[in-house]
Amino acid sequence: MQSTSAAQTRAPAAAIVGGVLGVRLRLPDGALLGPVLLAAIATAAGFGSQPPELARELAFTVIGLEVGLRFTRDTLRILGRLLPKVFLYSAVTTAACGLLAWAVTSFTPVTLVDAYLATASASNAGVTLVFAVQALRLFLMVSPPPP
Repeated sequence: MQSTSAAQTRAPAAAIVGGVLGVRLRLPDGALLGPVLLAAIATAAGFGSQPPELARELAFTVIGLEVGLRFTRDTLRILGRLLPKVFLYSAVTTAACGLLAWAVTSFTPVTLVDAYLATASASNAGVTLVFAVQALRLFLMVSPPPP
């Protein structure tokens, strides 16, 4: 891993390069996915770094406010009706993450706990592994299906 200051000075340039590459490679939403994939590759290769804690917390706060301030009473009623389905889908997703983690441990030296936490969102397992898995998941979710 690079020092924090070196990584922070290179991050804007890497974001721009990733955006340009993403658009040129005609990735779906290349301006977003290009930097994400470039960062995932750099992190997997050992060149990544963590964002400063203040920047990360500020970003989470802004995103939370952006989402939370849009809620109305009608939105809460709709969410209440969806709650049973959400719990079911959460249980199914948790089980699928467990199966995927078990498969990952069959082919890699990663522990079952780290593999599970890397497949589940918002985990604190090995940052490099989590970042790479989550970037790949994002890429697969926005990629168009094969013809």
